Amino acid sequence: MEKYKVMLVDDDPVSTFITRRLIESQGHEVEIIEFFNSRDAFRFLTTSTQEELPDVVLLDINMPIFNGWKFLESIHSHHLAVDVVMLSSSLDFEEREKALNYPFVVDYMTKPFSIKNGRDLFNHLQKLDRKVG
Repeated sequence: MEKYKVMLVDDDPVSTFITRRLIESQGHEVEIIEFFNSRDAFRFLTTSTQEELPDVVLLDINMPIFNGWKFLESIHSHHLAVDVVMLSSSLDFEEREKALNYPFVVDYMTKPFSIKNGRDLFNHLQKLDRKVG
């Protein structure tokens, strides 16, 4: 069985707990790296080796100080090779389109994270070559 590495970046501990549990319930071997602020998450990405990078980053948009948009801009300007799934409680079509305009944003999921989101996440991960383990 393949092992996937998922980075979860969300400042809400309840949302993070739910997302983690639903990801773990999907029946795949997965390593979840949690960050409660995006500055630390971005620092991790920029100092990691290729082997240490996650297969995908689940990124909340609305966070204090260094929000999801700043995180995306930083990934873009540093040319980091990482796939991002945006997480938002917003159903705003324009916000969704803005996120999906970044070539490395592979999906936009609404919160709270659901079983369907988990299935969609692993469908994406199974298409990747970059698997750990």
